[in-house]
Amino acid sequence: MTRAADEYLATVGLSRVHHRILYAVLRGDGITMSDLLAILQISKQALHRPMKQLLDEGYVAVKRDPARHRFKILELTPAGRTVERIASGHERKIMARAFKKAGAGSQAAWSAVMAEAARD
Repeated sequence: MTRAADEYLATVGLSRVHHRILYAVLRGDGITMSDLLAILQISKQALHRPMKQLLDEGYVAVKRDPARHRFKILELTPAGRTVERIASGHERKIMARAFKKAGAGSQAAWSAVMAEAARD
């Protein structure tokens, strides 16, 4: 399912871990570095290199939280949004095709299963 996304990411010098970061930042309205670490369930050390690359290459921007100055808020730049949209688009296309083939109710059932699994 991730092959096409991985192939696209490779053309821009990124990998699946970069995509996971972009995906989480995009959906984590006002997400901080600590939030991101918790979502991805990785160490600061594991996040450092791919996040530095995303920052250096202009895919992610950091701004200070105006209410809590010690917190860094992460957001995608327009370039980061584009990369995330294209990479996730490959996966969405495959899922849409699978749900269509599986028939009515399959998407709702899958969503319910994933919501339940996410509670653990």
